[in-house]
Amino acid sequence: MKATTGAALLTGILGLSGCGWWGGDNSASRSTLPPIRTTVPTTTLPPTTTTTVPSEYVVQKGDSLTRIAQQFGVTVAQLVVANNLPNPDHIEEGQRLTIPPPTVPSSTGPSTTAKAAPPAPPAASTTAHS
Repeated sequence: MKATTGAALLTGILGLSGCGWWGGDNSASRSTLPPIRTTVPTTTLPPTTTTTVPSEYVVQKGDSLTRIAQQFGVTVAQLVVANNLPNPDHIEEGQRLTIPPPTVPSSTGPSTTAKAAPPAPPAASTTAHS
């Protein structure tokens, strides 16, 4: 019985010395780890894109001033003025139209300045004729 007790005691001593609690060197377990480097989050902005609006457009068969105005973000009235069109209801296939800069909607709210009268509805077809 003493042999079993001695073996258990020896196992306990070896176990304790291995963990550094008794008779071992446990200095490594007490040191602190170096701080972990962290990165600062950055914000990446999308690249600025510029949309180039052509300064001229060639009327195609079936085009209308309304469709052309919508395509380029302008009003029919702006197209009429920019091109000195005597009859906004008549454009020809192959006709070259000057495209004014697109209108930018105001985000400041309703304007207090006088507003221009809306363009008159077309009397006839505004479709390009060949």
